[in-house]
Amino acid sequence: LGPAPKFDNKEDAVAAFKELLESKCTSHKMTWAELVPLVSSDPRWRAVKSTGEKKNLFQHLMAQKQRDAIDQERLRKKAAKEAFQAMLVESELVKAGTELRDVTEELTKDPRFLAVDSERERADLFEDHVRSLERQVKERLRANRAENMARFKELLDETRELTSKTRWKDARDVIKEDPRYIAMEGDDKYRIEAFDEWAAAKANQEA
Repeated sequence: LGPAPKFDNKEDAVAAFKELLESKCTSHKMTWAELVPLVSSDPRWRAVKSTGEKKNLFQHLMAQKQRDAIDQERLRKKAAKEAFQAMLVESELVKAGTELRDVTEELTKDPRFLAVDSERERADLFEDHVRSLERQVKERLRANRAENMARFKELLDETRELTSKTRWKDARDVIKEDPRYIAMEGDDKYRIEAFDEWAAAKANQEA
């Protein structure tokens, strides 16, 4: 071994020792026993005399590296989750009502699928996305139904033959060919509800 390095002060000595640790401690999982053979021949190893102080500095560095590793893993998982969600949005295979088992084979061809390590998390994210799509479908249906309802009532308003006393059966015969009647999907349930509301409002106007 060469002569121990000389430093102007304690701070410079500790800085040199820390520099050595930083250069050799490449993993946050490194142990003291693994470190010593790597650094014992470096003059900077003797910049700090006390073994206890050396261990304290090493342990402090390891604690910081472990915190950094946890932060990096958290960021990695966050990025993987966001990429997985973007993949689902982009996929033409995934629609409201789609089951994961039916599209897994195709989705695994995209590296973003397996970037989420946990199978359970992938399933949860997929289910959340499908539920969101289902909510969107329901919202669109509600919006379309409300629009169709408004247009249907406009039809009733515009049809001069209709009064508050007109029976639904007779009203239907008059308007059933109009696209605004046809647009009210399903059976007559929603048409009758709309007609009853319209007739009640019409009766108030005529009173």
